Amino acid sequence: MFEGMGVPLWLTTLGRLVFPIFLFLAADSFHYTHDRLAYLRRLLYMSWFMTIGNAIILLPILSSIPVVVLAGINEIPHANPLVVQIVASILSLVPSIIMVEGGFVMVILGLLFYIFHTNRIAQIIVLAIISVIAHLFDPTTVQWMMIFAVIPMYFYNGERGSGNKNFFYIFYPAHIYLLWILASFFR
Repeated sequence: MFEGMGVPLWLTTLGRLVFPIFLFLAADSFHYTHDRLAYLRRLLYMSWFMTIGNAIILLPILSSIPVVVLAGINEIPHANPLVVQIVASILSLVPSIIMVEGGFVMVILGLLFYIFHTNRIAQIIVLAIISVIAHLFDPTTVQWMMIFAVIPMYFYNGERGSGNKNFFYIFYPAHIYLLWILASFFR
């Protein structure tokens, strides 16, 4: 996430360990929640919040997108630019599996964690396989280091935590933005 900002490698490596743990705990909590619709709604709201924050962080890159879109619209005969902008704005609110934090593979990993929520060893094997595949596809990255998340996963006791169910809804975006602020000092 912060590789291009001159951030020490250990910070990126730490993220490779933490994200699978977040997914593992999210799959576990989704299994035990009493109101799955409310749970999914909270995730949707937080994804919108993260999208806004990511847009601010990536503003220099994202500011060129409208120019490209408008150039494309000019190539389409009879396209109403206002209608295209409205449709694009509405579509930007729909979560995209392609633009998700960690990429499409993390969506698959979270889904597999949920599917195998009653079989911890299967969850660990899934993470190990995805870690190996990540390394085979690009051995120059540290993505494979997510394999070390199997250690806390293995020892997870499945018991409810201290009780603040909103902690991760606040912590996840807060830590991403805090890390981005810290990373900006390394530029």
